[in-house]
Amino acid sequence: MILKAVLFAALFGFFALGASALFSLARRKNRREVYFGGSLADALFLLFCVACAFLLGAVLGGKAGRIFAGENADFGAFITSVFINAFCAAAVFFAASKMKNPPDFFRKKGAWAASLETIKGAGWIVLLMPVLSAIFLLWSGILTACGVEAPKQDVVRMFTNLENPAEIGVAVLAITVFAPVAEELVFRGGLYLILKKYAGAGVAALATSLVFALVHANLYAFAAIFFLSLALILMFEKFGDLRVCMGAHAAFNALNAVSIICGWSEV
Repeated sequence: MILKAVLFAALFGFFALGASALFSLARRKNRREVYFGGSLADALFLLFCVACAFLLGAVLGGKAGRIFAGENADFGAFITSVFINAFCAAAVFFAASKMKNPPDFFRKKGAWAASLETIKGAGWIVLLMPVLSAIFLLWSGILTACGVEAPKQDVVRMFTNLENPAEIGVAVLAITVFAPVAEELVFRGGLYLILKKYAGAGVAALATSLVFALVHANLYAFAAIFFLSLALILMFEKFGDLRVCMGAHAAFNALNAVSIICGWSEV
């Protein structure tokens, strides 16, 4: 009984800490304004470059996957994702380089600053994990109560099927490095800033988070991913540096990858 009470108090304390961290991010005090300084033509050009990069990465990544993975379709999918994310990230930087007033993704320059901002983001997501976990449990509980079955997420199935350490290493690299960098550049650094300029911060945050959650195509994790996106947007607005978001996103993916590999998560 005492042990249960202690565990409950610990869980409540972690949740309260996460909630206070989220509240701290939402406060307007000491924010660094982030904005898209380009024109409408610049915005459309950026989105066009990302779309082309996605298609090119999918084609080349698919060919590379067939070459290096052979019959292992799961490993081939991770190789394809690396190509897609790398091409999309490059497309954002390319489009930004052609703008007269490019977005200021990184406020502080240098490797040391990059490391600190990345670690800062990872620290914030650790604080927020109890809240995101609670949202996931609540949403999945609602779906279960409504009779909606939870199909195993593709990434879970692919991780389960990978046995070669080299293949697992590539998969982890794809999830914890390439995906966070590319997705933050595309969604927070591109889509959010563009929508914020033309529709306002509130609409931009909701629309970006909705698209972000839909792209991940996981019904049971939809609510958690949606609120993760909102938290990442708050980090971007508060710290003004996309590397904080990248660090947070990478930490979130890494924690989930560990839970999948260890069999703690099935969706």
